[in-house]
Amino acid sequence: MIEANKICYSIRGKEILRGVSLAAYPGEVLAVIGQNGVGKSTLLKILSGEIKPTSGNIFLHKKQLDEISLEDRAASRCVLPQHSTLNFAFTAREVIEMGILPAKYSKRTHSSMEIIHTAASAVGVSHLLDRMYLTLSGGERQRVHLARIWAQYACCRSDKSTVILLDEPVSSLDLAFQHTVLLMAREAASEGATVIVVLHDLHLTARYADRIVMMKNGGIYQSGNTSEVLTTGSISDCYEISPELIGDIHALHKQSGVAV
Repeated sequence: MIEANKICYSIRGKEILRGVSLAAYPGEVLAVIGQNGVGKSTLLKILSGEIKPTSGNIFLHKKQLDEISLEDRAASRCVLPQHSTLNFAFTAREVIEMGILPAKYSKRTHSSMEIIHTAASAVGVSHLLDRMYLTLSGGERQRVHLARIWAQYACCRSDKSTVILLDEPVSSLDLAFQHTVLLMAREAASEGATVIVVLHDLHLTARYADRIVMMKNGGIYQSGNTSEVLTTGSISDCYEISPELIGDIHALHKQSGVAV
């Protein structure tokens, strides 16, 4: 479980987040949506502990995040940032292996190599393991980092729910892999993980999210179940788009299996 309590964040006098409060629970996928620049990635950085809020608090498993050591954080939450900058000559295998470094803080049931190969196979990069990371395409790099996250998740399962934070994990992936990744997120949630994912595609959001946080102007415009949030009116207002251009919202909910 992870909670944000009245989070505000400003930089150089500009307010990025204002009074954001949310909670995500074991067993669910919570999607964060909204226009570009509304603070979605900043919120995930604060939830992960990468940056500190100007005010407000983050709680991981009901403990204040600042009071949890970096080692224990690594053993209980997995983070995929929007951009993973890596400019060293590592192989794809070595990048994935970085995900299993917190393993000594968890209960390991498989060897390191088994974890790496299972994670690589899950996102279709087994054939890239011996390739140099810097020679890969953008989509291939994204899948390698996703494998790193899933290797970490395999190591970090414990009595406490693992928190998985994914910032636009499907942005550079082919359609098939978009669904593969979000199906993996759903599977992790079914195993008791808490998953928060930033998405732009409303069809994918409707299909895979249990709950949605819709952001606008640095705050939460609306939150709730898919059918409560993804309405013509809320999408039109939040995204500043004519209702005629949105399409059939009922079709979105039908795809997701949510009754309307």
